[in-house]
Amino acid sequence: MTLLTLRDADRRLFTKLYASADDLKMAREWAEHIQKRKLFRNPWSRGKVYLRQAAYVTALVVAYGRVFAVGRGGFKLPKRLIPYETEEWDLHRRLLELRNKVHAHSDLDKWKVKPWSLEGFSTVIVGKPTHLIDEADITLFLSMTERLLLKIFERSDEILAPYLTARSSTPKDPVEIAMEATRQLEVGEMLTIRIAPEA
Repeated sequence: MTLLTLRDADRRLFTKLYASADDLKMAREWAEHIQKRKLFRNPWSRGKVYLRQAAYVTALVVAYGRVFAVGRGGFKLPKRLIPYETEEWDLHRRLLELRNKVHAHSDLDKWKVKPWSLEGFSTVIVGKPTHLIDEADITLFLSMTERLLLKIFERSDEILAPYLTARSSTPKDPVEIAMEATRQLEVGEMLTIRIAPEA
């Protein structure tokens, strides 16, 4: 058993799809944590809950944004794979704006900073963006990204199908196959086994 050799365009798209699926899975895990822990607080809430919430919201938004960014490899997630409805496209755009203007960069139009002084006392009045995604949007996010993941998996399977059918082999023991695959690993690599969701 050897590694499949994909044409360059197929290899690059397959890699983009795989990386995008991984980013979506991480973003979904953070969304599920936000939902489970009810992390829907405003910055003026007491305690450190908002601090944890801000970390999870930032992680979710940045990971989701990576799916749609064109990296140095120059590959963008094909738009035809995105199965969003109108309300979902609206949330998608808001999340990307949060990524670009709040979580990855501090755009000045999202901040209000006003120096203030009176009779020898000086301060600064600050209005900054919050790290909050409301509960309805988290629920919508989980629904829409589940469908997007399925589309990514379908397209990944389509890319591999001709390469798999071109190989003829006799069935082997699954343990033997797994051991053979582990011998192909290089430092820093890992095997992943995708389990299809139940119908």
